[in-house]
Amino acid sequence: MMSDAAIAPVWMAVNLFLLWAGWRASRQLMPEAGAIMRACQIALFWWAAVVLAAVTTGAVGLLNGPALLASGTLCGWVLLAAAARLGKTVEHGPGRANDSMGLAAGSGWLGERFWVFLWGIWLAWMAARVGAVALLNFPSEWDTLMYHLPLVNQWLRAGSLYAPDDPVWYNAANVELVGLWCAGPFSGDFLTGLTNLPALVLFAGAAVELGGDVGLARRLSHVAGLAIVSNWVVFRQSLDSKNDMAVAALFLATLLFGMRYLRLGQRGALVYAACAFGLLCGVKYYAVGYAGVALISMAAVSLAGAPAWRGLKLVAAGIAGTVIWGGYWYLRNFWITGTPIYPKGIGGRTDMLLQIRPQLWESTLLGNNSPDVFPLLIEAIQSMTGPCHLAAFLMLPTLVAWLIGSGTWVWVRGGRAEHGGRRLLLAVLIAGCGLVFGLTPFVVETVPETMNMLRGRYLPARFGLCLLTLGVYALVVLVQDVSRALRGRDPVRRWQMGLSLPPPVILGLAAAWQFYDNARRAQNGQIVDTALLALNVLLIMLIVGMLRSVPRRIVWTCAAVGGIALAGAAGWGAYELSRGWHDGYARHYDTTFRDRMFQMLEQVEPPGTRVCVFGDRYYPFFGSRRQFAPCRPPYLASREQALEYVRRQKASLVSAIRDARPRAERFDGWGGWLSDYPEIFVPVESASQTTARFDLFRVDHAMLERVLADRTAVASGPDADPAGPGQPHEATAGKAQP
Repeated sequence: MMSDAAIAPVWMAVNLFLLWAGWRASRQLMPEAGAIMRACQIALFWWAAVVLAAVTTGAVGLLNGPALLASGTLCGWVLLAAAARLGKTVEHGPGRANDSMGLAAGSGWLGERFWVFLWGIWLAWMAARVGAVALLNFPSEWDTLMYHLPLVNQWLRAGSLYAPDDPVWYNAANVELVGLWCAGPFSGDFLTGLTNLPALVLFAGAAVELGGDVGLARRLSHVAGLAIVSNWVVFRQSLDSKNDMAVAALFLATLLFGMRYLRLGQRGALVYAACAFGLLCGVKYYAVGYAGVALISMAAVSLAGAPAWRGLKLVAAGIAGTVIWGGYWYLRNFWITGTPIYPKGIGGRTDMLLQIRPQLWESTLLGNNSPDVFPLLIEAIQSMTGPCHLAAFLMLPTLVAWLIGSGTWVWVRGGRAEHGGRRLLLAVLIAGCGLVFGLTPFVVETVPETMNMLRGRYLPARFGLCLLTLGVYALVVLVQDVSRALRGRDPVRRWQMGLSLPPPVILGLAAAWQFYDNARRAQNGQIVDTALLALNVLLIMLIVGMLRSVPRRIVWTCAAVGGIALAGAAGWGAYELSRGWHDGYARHYDTTFRDRMFQMLEQVEPPGTRVCVFGDRYYPFFGSRRQFAPCRPPYLASREQALEYVRRQKASLVSAIRDARPRAERFDGWGGWLSDYPEIFVPVESASQTTARFDLFRVDHAMLERVLADRTAVASGPDADPAGPGQPHEATAGKAQP
């Protein structure tokens, strides 16, 4: 705990340096950017530096806390130097070229400063939620315990980004690298609740800024941004380590900077577009589809008047960004397995995913022919988002038709090719994202013929977040067109102006309600703590903003005093978080799984104990200090494979899900099966409750070797069982098999 208190100020200092470097790079590459655009660029720079640092150290097997911090500092300097060199050749363009109705920075109560202040309040509230909920509670989300945090811990134990002990070692994981940055320098994972904070800032900022690039007035861009980020996926994933919000954030950032480059020719925008595209390709496999849709659509349709060479440069920059910030994952997989997107192969022999899940096509929206798919999908979107996303989804055919028709009319008859091109590009993007969403596996089900994912509602909403976001933009474009049509070209009567107000007002009220409804659902009874933390964050933001108008001498004095105070606060905070983490870790997960196993492991088992876990959520087996070495098999088809896996891993303990009730999970039933071999797997008395989730066994490796040798001899003998080794024998033929 004292070591955490000592390293926290250093970690904080490196992060502040990266944020400062991101601010400097932004001023050099796009000096005309406003506050919200600047926030996007800083978040993108920080993320790029962290990923580059983690890949640099992890690819060469030097992955540890000190090396990570040193590499992060070095990568920040390198990226800043590159930005400074490019900044000398950057053409300075107009500041807010996306203001299509002259409403960008007005001095009225709805001017840009007012909206920036509102977004500051929103950011303070969301950041306070992270502090009050994510940092003060133990991780509990299913996928976070199943593979997001386990992957981080396996990397740290292996000292490398190749960690085969994790069943999904092959995943692209640029979001998990942020979790690695938050966990690596410390003795526990108590700061991993910050993992999605950069993605949250980038998502909100890009959602606002991109509105102008699709033809929205500045005020409506803010309303659209509020509607886009006000959904349950964002509220939930801002507190855990899932990566779907990050996909949507980087997708919007790619579009934002790519469209700015095509329209204005800014080299700075091209650099940020390449960075966002590369990071997007490295988040997860299905993100590659959205990245391809973004890049191909912009290059093919582009904006009217853009020279053809800009589209080619955008494609080349995207490829370069992928090599730098996303290529490692796919090159590693190809080197080890022969396919870049393992377990999905190129041909039948290498396609392990299709062998394990032969009904893969039926798990997609386009491949499942059940009449219940569409009604269940609508229910999922309604419950996980709100009226804006639901209306956009239900009206998608109408919205796409309107974009194509109005875009073509404006381009051909109106003489405004640029505005028409924006609409056509948005229509193409919606169609492409709809195709990717329809082809994404497991949106419908992970268990054949159950539609369990659609019935669970959450996964379709998070996998379809990119499509739903573009749908909201199209809906707001339609609302803007209706408002303009009601107002008329040259309104001279007050009643004409009044007619134009209801559509945008209704839209704004729907967005505000959507935010309130999701915020109310997400509070978990911690509204007072969140409000107090949000007030503190907002005050800090206001103080930093006020420093812009004071003499530099005072700024440096305040920075020095604030730095000392921040270092002390970081050390104290890390000490308290670390103490609470280590004291309550085992007790919390024993309560969660209705067991006493994790407390027993911490008290009895020595560090380095190898635990083979036949269960999905195996993160608690690492221990609060990552002192144990758990492993989980990806897929086992027979008893023979299970026994071989335990022997190969040299596991001292085996933990398996207790077969207490029938469930459609691949690991259920393993506990009862292991009990059939009491000479190999000796039960450990960890819990006497019948409600305990896991059984625990100690492995007798001498007996395991003898049993496997006997099975090999029987399988190769003249009386070998025609069913093959690993099949149930007469004594266990009636028992359930995994």
